[in-house]
Amino acid sequence: MIGIPGTTVFRIETASTGYHLDAALHGLKDPNIRARWRADERGYLAQAGLTGEQVDAVLARDYNRLVELGSHPAYFSVLFLADGDTFAAAAAAMSGMSVPAYEAMMAAGGRFGLHWLHPAEQ
Repeated sequence: MIGIPGTTVFRIETASTGYHLDAALHGLKDPNIRARWRADERGYLAQAGLTGEQVDAVLARDYNRLVELGSHPAYFSVLFLADGDTFAAAAAAMSGMSVPAYEAMMAAGGRFGLHWLHPAEQ
């Protein structure tokens, strides 16, 4: 983690390692591929050329780990949308907060002062 406490930053140094990961996630936009995904997530990922760490992070829906492993949020957003989740639910999970707490924080203007810190760092 660099730069912003409590935030996993997408970095160019890891972006190239996420190419196959992002391609696999981007594919979920296609209804036919999404149907294959829903039938066998692990099988779909096995054909995508991902590392074991990437497969584990996708299956765990660990969005912060996906960023660390090179995935861009624009691509893993397809994953949480395919699951029927909202952006707020994904952002809350990445922030270590409940959805209502995340929404209240954002309605109050976002992270400022101590709110810049991940709850574990406060």
